[in-house]
Amino acid sequence: MKTTTRQANALANKLRLLSGVNVFENSRRNELIETRALLNYILYNYKKFTLYEIRDFYRDNGKNYDHATALHSIRNYELYKRYNKNYEDWMAKIVDDVEDSVIVRAKIEEKLNDMTLEDLKDVLELANRLDRKLI
Repeated sequence: MKTTTRQANALANKLRLLSGVNVFENSRRNELIETRALLNYILYNYKKFTLYEIRDFYRDNGKNYDHATALHSIRNYELYKRYNKNYEDWMAKIVDDVEDSVIVRAKIEEKLNDMTLEDLKDVLELANRLDRKLI
């Protein structure tokens, strides 16, 4: 099922509450760039937005944005994630609050890439939460 603009706005609002920044602000401050990268990563990889839909989403919310900027942002997500320790916490809170099985499943796939014993415990916890939501 395609994410609606309303659902995408809900994700942006949740990130605003977590990060303290408005991703639609016309600024290039690092915290804005990094928060946009997280939102774009979620929209592109988990919600299956195209780059043009991400562009339109920002423009509809008053932010001057283009598809190439969205692509650059998504490609730099892993770099930003490495240095922004809040990313994992924010992602976990988004998964908890949005209760979206697509995000939960994608989070499980991420964990499987570099499996350790601690990661296995996290995957089991996510799978248990997903089962409770589907029942």
